[in-house]
Amino acid sequence: MVSGWGRAQRIAGPQDRCGSEWTGSWQRPNGGCRVHKKCTLAQQGLIPKKDPGEFQLIHNLSALHGASVNEAIDLALCSVKYASLDGALSLLRQLGPGTLMAKADIESAFRPLPVQSDDNHLLGLQFRGKFYYDRCMPMGCSVSCTYFEPFSTFLEWDFAKVSVPCAVIHYLGDFLFLGQSCSDRDARSLAIFKSLMAEFGIPLAQEKMTGPTTEPKLIQ
Repeated sequence: MVSGWGRAQRIAGPQDRCGSEWTGSWQRPNGGCRVHKKCTLAQQGLIPKKDPGEFQLIHNLSALHGASVNEAIDLALCSVKYASLDGALSLLRQLGPGTLMAKADIESAFRPLPVQSDDNHLLGLQFRGKFYYDRCMPMGCSVSCTYFEPFSTFLEWDFAKVSVPCAVIHYLGDFLFLGQSCSDRDARSLAIFKSLMAEFGIPLAQEKMTGPTTEPKLIQ
């Protein structure tokens, strides 16, 4: 299992107090004593998604100027190179007119990645007088993209090993599959990708899954 935590396990808590030390009950991997570290409480925000009633939780890890989590991260670790639109167009030109495309999105990018337990104290949350900590990579951390992009690259590589011949390119959690016209490769590729993600425990955004079609929305 790659994803580590199911959606219901991604935030741990509640605790009655945080104070100067986090009093969570996680233990070191070697079974040693309970870890106690100073807890960092992040500012939170909710950003509405396109679907009514759905929101994206944001951790403002750049708050607390001079003492924020993001300020302690080397900027050299925050650089990441993504696939480009030109790369997708190049594949499209190679396959020619009538190329069919299908698209799948990982639900809540970053969240399938678990955070090392020794860093949980950096992702503290407070809500209605209770204290929690995040166990998964949050949106708002300056290295979230840096870690998630290689993870998505691994998923693309693993998919290519088991899939029918098909061109595929990804941008973070968005995957585009391209196949020649008059073929069922895109539909089969999408089914294989869905099965692979289910095996890894990685949820897909069903409402964003499209194709096969000649006019997909590349990024939603």
